[in-house]
Amino acid sequence: MSVTRILFAWDAEAFGGHDLTAFKAIERLANEPDLIIGVLHTGRNKSLANELNRLSSRLGRLEVLSAVVPTTPSESVDGIFRWRRTRAIEKYIHHWQPRFVVNIQGFITLGLCILAACRSLAIPVVSYLPMTHRIWTIRPSIVSLLQDLMNRFWYSVPSAYITISRRMKEILVNNHGVSADKVAVVECGPDVSTVPSGARDSARTALGWTGKRYVGVVGRVEFLQKRQDFLIHTIAAYRSVLKGYNFVIIGDGPDLDSAVRLVKQFDVENLVQFLPWQRSMSEIYPALDILLIPSRYEGVPLVMMEAMFRRIPVLASNVDGMMDLLPDECLFREGDAADLVKSLVALPKCLTPATLDRLSNYILNNRNETMFCESFSNEITRLCKH
Repeated sequence: MSVTRILFAWDAEAFGGHDLTAFKAIERLANEPDLIIGVLHTGRNKSLANELNRLSSRLGRLEVLSAVVPTTPSESVDGIFRWRRTRAIEKYIHHWQPRFVVNIQGFITLGLCILAACRSLAIPVVSYLPMTHRIWTIRPSIVSLLQDLMNRFWYSVPSAYITISRRMKEILVNNHGVSADKVAVVECGPDVSTVPSGARDSARTALGWTGKRYVGVVGRVEFLQKRQDFLIHTIAAYRSVLKGYNFVIIGDGPDLDSAVRLVKQFDVENLVQFLPWQRSMSEIYPALDILLIPSRYEGVPLVMMEAMFRRIPVLASNVDGMMDLLPDECLFREGDAADLVKSLVALPKCLTPATLDRLSNYILNNRNETMFCESFSNEITRLCKH
């Protein structure tokens, strides 16, 4: 029996929902007898490294390559000119000899040295790219325009793409010049194997929460995308309206210290608290009244779908995957503080139990983890035959 070697690769500081979904896909593929799965990471994110080591211990036959590579001031420049970081990654990939590499990027500007290394070695690379936005639409400037022009080159490097929604595929094709036949849509989803349980009062007691209304903001603390700074400014501006609400920012990230300082600066410590990144949210979800997603842009947030499945009301900015899956009453105008507060206060009255049931059943039957793993595995199997 012939065996195919597939290497999954990470070279990013961020750790998010797309990484968790990739772990589940690897777990499924590692059980295929005709595949040998390896994972390469550069140690930039300790949470990622720890999770990969746990995954390797659980699966047994997963090979983990912890690459020691030099830093670089610019991944894009390093990759184009094949500087030290790219050459170092090349050595690890060449030594492992994969049939192809799956680059877990999240966004095109992440993992560029892996793309460059595969290009130099003439090894096919598949980009797992849940977010495909132009940088200009996120942060308009001359610099972002130049970055988008440069990224046209990087979008031409992968031999195939896996993304998570039709919307993201359309952006790849229409804005980045990627051929439609190179892009597979594999819709991600949460684990629905366990029926959500847990009484709200007991969950709050375990967490030491004594307030009446708790709003969770779950994800990497990073202002450009996740917009925790916008949320803190909004809470400060509307503190009289939001009296009685407790906002819990859950996660780690590059702007965590800045977020803590903002809360102190605006004197809203009685309204905002912080919890570190959680390996599992199962103890926290039952304690929440609302999940809030104030992001500037997203793919299809895994935390949103987990909350939908658990019948937790979600309020989100009206962009990307949130706009695709949530009804109008669960959306506010992105970046509009007044509309966020108005929608937050109105949500418990306008979101009916029937709507919560419908959203939960949609995730259960259409966007769950098992379906994602099967579709991802099928796409990898298809690519193995090419």
